[in-house]
Amino acid sequence: MSSLSFEVEENLLREVKSILDSVGLDVELAFSIFMNKIVKEKGLPFSLKQPTEEKQAAGTFDTKASKRTNNVITTEMIEEVWNSFKQYKKGYNDIKDLSYQVSEKTDMNQGSAMIYLNILIKLSDGVINKRSMKPTDFEFFLNKFKKEYGRAQFDKAIKSIEISIPYWKNNIPTFAESMEVLLAEIK
Repeated sequence: MSSLSFEVEENLLREVKSILDSVGLDVELAFSIFMNKIVKEKGLPFSLKQPTEEKQAAGTFDTKASKRTNNVITTEMIEEVWNSFKQYKKGYNDIKDLSYQVSEKTDMNQGSAMIYLNILIKLSDGVINKRSMKPTDFEFFLNKFKKEYGRAQFDKAIKSIEISIPYWKNNIPTFAESMEVLLAEIK
């Protein structure tokens, strides 16, 4: 792995962290998603064109070039991630292929599907998770572990969250607080 270091205005970083924290992401993960999107699109995932003088004068811009899609992760998507995770548990170990299948079936971003699958693998192994997702999605998956794999697997997933909370407290504190509340409710 490589490491990057760069300077960012403190207020901008604070605002970015706050926004990302509210959706269960950290700066590192968001930047990783951004870089993966650059690779996938073979360029920046948005247009850097300046509007023509005519469009500037008319106050119109190319909305297609600057339109941003905000794909919300839906219940259908997380259910498909769960189904793919079950394939993984049965011995189908190609996470990239499974994430592609999730993306094709649900229109979930493939990078997000891969992150979700990796989180589930870490939950099932009872190891630390440095990634995050919406607490409601964690709750969905914890209930699935308990219902479909039994108490022992559920306990491993709980252990994974418990040992991940100190990391999250240092990196995405609001998310860590939400996870502590979830643990208290679900235990």
